Amino acid sequence: MPVHGTTRAPQRCTPCTFAGVLLWEIITGLRPVRGNMRAVHVPAECPQEAADMIAACCALDPVQRPSARHLMKTLHAMLVRQREGHVCDFGC
Repeated sequence: MPVHGTTRAPQRCTPCTFAGVLLWEIITGLRPVRGNMRAVHVPAECPQEAADMIAACCALDPVQRPSARHLMKTLHAMLVRQREGHVCDFGC
C-alpha cells in the first residue's frame, strides 16, 4: 500500500507494514486489493494519531517505519486514551 499519493509499493514488506494495513482496514472497513495500489486514505474523523501511525507503518523506506516496540507502545497509549474517553472509537 503506497503512501503520500505514490503508486510504488513499499520497498520491503515487514510486520510493521502489515500492522499499518491492518489498522487501516479496521478504521476504514475496507480491504486492500492486490495489484490495485493506491494512496493510504483514512476518514477525516479518524484520530490523527492513528492516521499518522498508518502512514508511518506504510512508509516506502523501511528505515522510516516505526519499530515493533514503538508501534506497540503507541497503540497501547492510544487504547488507554480511548478507554479514558479522550479520543473517538476506532469505529470512526
